Amino acid sequence: MLKDRQSKFVAILLGVLLFGTAYGMVSFYHQVPASMSEMIFTLAAFLATGFLFLRKSFYSSALAAVFSTTLFAATLIITEFAKMDFSTENPDVVFYEPLKSQALHALLIFVCLFLALLLWRAPSGWSWGESTPPEKTFAKATRGFFLVAALALAAVNVQGELITQAGYHSTEWLAKQRETYSGIDALWTMLGICSLIGTLRVYGARHKNFYVTLGILLAALFYFKLLRGERSTTFGFLIFLALLYYTISTSRFRGWIILALIPVAFVFLIAWANVRGTASEKGLWQSFSEGSSSTLQDIQEGSIAKLDRFPKVTWDLLETTFLYENGIHREGATYWNLIPQMTPSFVAEIIGYERPLSEPWILARYFQHGGGIFMVAEAYWNFGLAGVIGLAIILAWVCVGTEKLYRKLPPVLSYGYYGTVMIGAETVLVGVQSFLRGLEIGLLVTTMGWVLLRISQRGTPVSFAKMALGHEPKE
Repeated sequence: MLKDRQSKFVAILLGVLLFGTAYGMVSFYHQVPASMSEMIFTLAAFLATGFLFLRKSFYSSALAAVFSTTLFAATLIITEFAKMDFSTENPDVVFYEPLKSQALHALLIFVCLFLALLLWRAPSGWSWGESTPPEKTFAKATRGFFLVAALALAAVNVQGELITQAGYHSTEWLAKQRETYSGIDALWTMLGICSLIGTLRVYGARHKNFYVTLGILLAALFYFKLLRGERSTTFGFLIFLALLYYTISTSRFRGWIILALIPVAFVFLIAWANVRGTASEKGLWQSFSEGSSSTLQDIQEGSIAKLDRFPKVTWDLLETTFLYENGIHREGATYWNLIPQMTPSFVAEIIGYERPLSEPWILARYFQHGGGIFMVAEAYWNFGLAGVIGLAIILAWVCVGTEKLYRKLPPVLSYGYYGTVMIGAETVLVGVQSFLRGLEIGLLVTTMGWVLLRISQRGTPVSFAKMALGHEPKE
């Protein structure tokens, strides 16, 4: 009976999302003014996201949550713009007036189509994996090997100066940041996840070793990330912890607990934008106190346009819509350049190869913006609405393929899945190049673990590899 009800619920959601896609297309071509009616489809998007989460399609639901929230923010912002008299209130953005509804409808089409495809094709029932716990010596190596590797990479690849010493994106901060590699930065957080899950698989969530490992990782994130102005990795790690808690917890209220913590994390990360800009002058505590108060005041006043990140991606979409409609197209260059851009920077330096500029740098030629560029904005800038529809189809295919891939792997490699969730959720807001790098690193770490696992199964003398993977030897 329950399964029948779920099937009916999914069918209804699919119908609403497909209708939302059709509504968006009609509104786009007939230039229907933006209104709060888009909220109906935003609500359906949030319901579909929640259903994907309950089905334990975590990777799909994490990306869906980001896109649904972006649609919600864009709807509020752009309908707020619709009430403005641009000639008197905000003359700097007057050129957005004829395009604001067009941009919103393009985003509506993307989110509804993307979620409809996920509901239709995404697998369900991801299992944490049941197995006999290995000996504790294996757990020590699991925690030790991956944790030491993560901390070592973090220490040699420190991004930027401390924000208490130099302002975020100041000359000193940028000089230090140029000496680092973003790929290594994502790799060490993935290895940290390996150590945490390895410890959890053996000792459980109530053992002190789990809390020690978790504490070390959080301290590393605070020092190597937050104190250097970087928030996105911390945001991704919090998503990972929430999914991990939901997976292993037996509490009936675990979903509600996660929902209650979301606004707390949201306010914290937005307030940190103020901290990283003023901490060198006012100190951490005063900067955070002022940032939190300002963020809460903006929320109370309903001034979502003043908040951070989600409004930023709305501006990305408005800007690229403006460029495309005025004949400035990328014509696929964003995607053709992905392969040469994936060349590691240190390799490019050695061979003297100059990689193509990424999209944020290209967009900066026309508009001043905060770095990164929304994936949907990139798609529109290249191929217009056809690019947006194509991105929805391809991204849904990637999500479904990723879900199915990790379900075929041994449970000991589940850290690759959770790490990919973490990196994927944070990179969809900053461009397809960063998104692919996240997939690349997740598959790299998983492949490394798979190779070591296969070696250990053949009985060759790789005892450290066995312990690092937490693999129980055959009797």
